[in-house]
Amino acid sequence: MIRLAFTGKSLISRAHSALRKLQSARVTFTSAMSLLVCLSIFPGIAAAANGTPLPVPKMTLYPGDMITADLLRDRLFKSGWAARQAVFRDRGLLIGKVARLTLLPGKPIPLNGIREAYAVRQGQTTLVIFQVGGLSISSYGMPLESGSVGDIISLRNIDSGNTVTGVVQPNGNVLLEAK
Repeated sequence: MIRLAFTGKSLISRAHSALRKLQSARVTFTSAMSLLVCLSIFPGIAAAANGTPLPVPKMTLYPGDMITADLLRDRLFKSGWAARQAVFRDRGLLIGKVARLTLLPGKPIPLNGIREAYAVRQGQTTLVIFQVGGLSISSYGMPLESGSVGDIISLRNIDSGNTVTGVVQPNGNVLLEAK
């Protein structure tokens, strides 16, 4: 390792001294500068040499906990190991999701470890809409199960007591389909 110390010399003499030390170590100034420029332009090169960054929880997340950006950090894992695992590689895909399993700090998050947040919760009254052509009928129903956007869930019609199934919508309503 080359150690450069500058004490009481002019800037030019410091540069000459540094150049001589680099040349004596069989490293030319040009190649050293090229390496520094490459590493500053492409910082991913240094990270790739050390491993693959994966998002991991900062603290233990329990099933039902909402995942936010401040609960995640990146940790480097061996590139070969990370490529063989079914884990999330992009923290953006995790933000706003909910833990389905207990997620441990510093451990990669498995693909089956999260789920979408529920748009409809079991036991909470929700608007049920039936549409066919230009006809639209709405009523209130009691979901028999929780569901995320796009899930098909069962509901009990509050007025009639009949059980119906429908698709959860982004606004929290449930859209019934004609049979």
